Amino acid sequence: MKIKKIPLKYPIDIGAPTPKILASEHFLLLFYFVDKQTKEILMERDVVSDRGVVILEFLNYLNFKLGSPNDEVLHGHPYFNLGLRPYSFFELENSDWLLEVIKVNSVHPRHDDCLFEDYKHFILTFHDSTFECIAESYKVNFSVKSMGEVISERVEGLILTP
Repeated sequence: MKIKKIPLKYPIDIGAPTPKILASEHFLLLFYFVDKQTKEILMERDVVSDRGVVILEFLNYLNFKLGSPNDEVLHGHPYFNLGLRPYSFFELENSDWLLEVIKVNSVHPRHDDCLFEDYKHFILTFHDSTFECIAESYKVNFSVKSMGEVISERVEGLILTP
């Protein structure tokens, strides 16, 4: 396995990024607050009303998890020795988790390993938690609105979509 850091145009807030997830079988959205100290965001983010939200959309995802470890015990994570660090975004190449998913799927009569060739293992490390998912790719967006407004808009869009 090899870990590769993905540069973030909108860095993770190190104080309270408060990640939120909106997901179904067909989509996965991860929301978090952008770093208040980012120069290009200072002009846009209203710290008082918690504005400045990053929206990561993971395309064709297979699985995700959010939880332990936090930044204080991240050095206990199995990927720490590979380069996993706090407040960052990574891709894990030759992922053991992806291999586990492939192994589980291998009992299907029409299983073919090549169906999983485009999938990647992504990791985001936050203050109080770590997010991991297996997906084909991702898109990044930024909004100067509040977390509630951004999530409400996305939920409303899903409800209105046939």
